[in-house]
Amino acid sequence: MDDPARFGVLDDCLMPTRMGTHRPNDARGRKVFLRRIELLRKFRNRVAHHDPIRARDLHKDHDRILDVTALIHPGLAMFLQGHSRVSEVLARRAAAVDHGACQF
Repeated sequence: MDDPARFGVLDDCLMPTRMGTHRPNDARGRKVFLRRIELLRKFRNRVAHHDPIRARDLHKDHDRILDVTALIHPGLAMFLQGHSRVSEVLARRAAAVDHGACQF
């Protein structure tokens, strides 16, 4: 996040049209929002480049995705929360790792 110009697309396209009343108006809110976006970008890059993510807190990553989505498009966030299977998959993963209970 060293170069704020990298987020020009967010400023010009995403934020004014989709953020509406949820757009962070003060500098602190904007910085927090951009920090969240940067964390998601790094996570996305790890996944896209097939880097290992086993040691990550995937529940936290999923929550972060839903939080940012809610800021951008609350209706989409509600849809994702209702249809996402991430929590179910992570619970099965934990059961398999902790107790050897492998389910398909």
